[in-house]
Amino acid sequence: MQTIVSRKVDPLESAVVSVCFMNAGTLGTYNVLPGEAVMGGTVRTFLPEVRDLVENTIKRMAEGIALAHGLKAEVTYERLISSVNNDERLTKEGVRIAQDLLGKDKIYPDFKPFMSSEDFSVYQEKVPGTICRIGISDENHTVPLHNPKFDFNDEVLALASTLFVKIAQERLNALSKE
Repeated sequence: MQTIVSRKVDPLESAVVSVCFMNAGTLGTYNVLPGEAVMGGTVRTFLPEVRDLVENTIKRMAEGIALAHGLKAEVTYERLISSVNNDERLTKEGVRIAQDLLGKDKIYPDFKPFMSSEDFSVYQEKVPGTICRIGISDENHTVPLHNPKFDFNDEVLALASTLFVKIAQERLNALSKE
């Protein structure tokens, strides 16, 4: 499946295909061939058409490899979360508000897209929005998110709350004038 990204996806587009688990047989049963194997993972893309391509290619590959070996393959592909697509106008407004509050030297408005899995996109399917990242690392908080040793930096809560309140106030003021 790793060849899907390198051979099928346009090199100017982004995709990640990760096999995150495999299970076959029973642990400790050394003399019984398993009757089935299960694999699972995640696909991340920015464009729906790239996601379609990856899904169709996974199905074709699994079915073709199974057929070549006299087996059957069943692919269940669940589309759980789409990609985050920030509203350009709201992003510019948020950057301006953050720069006013914190100073231009503390804000990185040209943050490159990245292939995380973020359910904020579910909100964006209902209303335009923009997501921002608030830095929480310091000398005492260096372990990244999704690590069992992660320790949230509570010191950023006041600043983050203030920023979100300012954005909400300005957005409400703008809506009342529309």
